[in-house]
Amino acid sequence: MNQKFFNISGEGNIFTVTSKNNEWIGVICENKLEKNKEYKWKIKILKTLNNYIKVGIVTKEYYDKLLYDRKYGFFYECDNNCLYSGEPHEYNGKSAYLKPPKKEIMIIMDMKIGSLKFIIDGEDKGESYKDIPTNKPLFPGVFLKNFDDSIQILSC
Repeated sequence: MNQKFFNISGEGNIFTVTSKNNEWIGVICENKLEKNKEYKWKIKILKTLNNYIKVGIVTKEYYDKLLYDRKYGFFYECDNNCLYSGEPHEYNGKSAYLKPPKKEIMIIMDMKIGSLKFIIDGEDKGESYKDIPTNKPLFPGVFLKNFDDSIQILSC
């Protein structure tokens, strides 16, 4: 997986936060998701202070500017078990009904129908997002917030 990452160090497939700024930082795949395909990727949370980790997909605006704004993506945030997104869903803290411990997260994006779902520690939570617009570039991403937090990308 080719990555574009910022304020994070990567060795192999393990990524660790190196900034002490307490800002969302992370890894974004450089290869955009292609229409009419299904994508699966899996991460393992290795270390986290407050579970400030979010996973999902980002739009080109987020990718180009590395601009943290929930309206530029479709995310699951581990710390509060909520979904956040921009148009057309406009989720702002919608409960995802997920429970700890959150060690492994599989993300499945079906570009044929514009659906995104999460499997947390082997528990399939069904579709979290439907009708995501796939006519614009989308990229997988993983984001962390606290210094020294780390994740491992298990598959991509």
